[in-house]
Amino acid sequence: MPTCYIYTRVSTTDQNLSPEWQANVCKVYYETSVAGKGYEFGGIFHDHGESAYTIDWRDRTEGRKLFNLVKPGDIIIVAKMCRAFRSTRDRENCLHFLGQVGIDIAILDCAMDTTTAAGKFAAGIIALQVQWESDVKSERMKAAHSIRRQHRKPMKKRPPPGWKLDRALDELVPDWDERRLLARIYRLHGEGVQSLSGAAKSLKAREVKRASGDTYNPQWLNRAYTPFLKNFPLEGFAMKTRHSCRNEFNIGKFKASRPRAEQKLYLVGPHKPRSTSSVEPASQPSASPPDGC
Repeated sequence: MPTCYIYTRVSTTDQNLSPEWQANVCKVYYETSVAGKGYEFGGIFHDHGESAYTIDWRDRTEGRKLFNLVKPGDIIIVAKMCRAFRSTRDRENCLHFLGQVGIDIAILDCAMDTTTAAGKFAAGIIALQVQWESDVKSERMKAAHSIRRQHRKPMKKRPPPGWKLDRALDELVPDWDERRLLARIYRLHGEGVQSLSGAAKSLKAREVKRASGDTYNPQWLNRAYTPFLKNFPLEGFAMKTRHSCRNEFNIGKFKASRPRAEQKLYLVGPHKPRSTSSVEPASQPSASPPDGC
């Protein structure tokens, strides 16, 4: 008996409602148009957080499982063309393969039926439009990123170290708590007192997270090390790489004769704030992190 399979996909991990909508639409189509033809239901294959623009259908996690399971005479139902394909090349390869082995495909948003010449022609036109939309979106994003780099304005989705997104102003503002926390972590790291992985384990045990909700893992702390020193130089303590950092980021000369007990930690802003909300209030504590951070 031939089998009907449903395929759904979202490109980002924060999309939680779209998969349910796609599955419901495909189930309704199966019950009204496919089940009466003798097809049994074979299940739903869902790719979560995999881009069709960069990953072909047969190379995705669930897509690979589906293509290994489907057999001649079966049918695959997809709610929208862009859920299966984002490039003409991938569409041509997949449709050619499905046609050669005798597997049908139904794409609901364009009423596509690969068993007819008109359906194949419509699929080709729509696939070209989908790829054009993806290319235009990519160009817009690259242009926006270029302007942000020119204005030295960080990205909002993943705030850089020491910044957080103020949703009321819809712009990045300094995260003073994180700056003090990272200052102490990197100070202890530079003095050889605590490793970055040890600091990450301690923060995880205390359930300390960024303002965006992300965790402080060793990989993030390691990537943030250089940008943090570049924008917020740490002065007055011996760093393992103080010579290279001084030359590259103009941190300043370390005075070895200075007693460690008198050493202090300074935070310097990367550039002039763009709004009054970016200025640290007068009531804020000093930039030196507390001992218990």
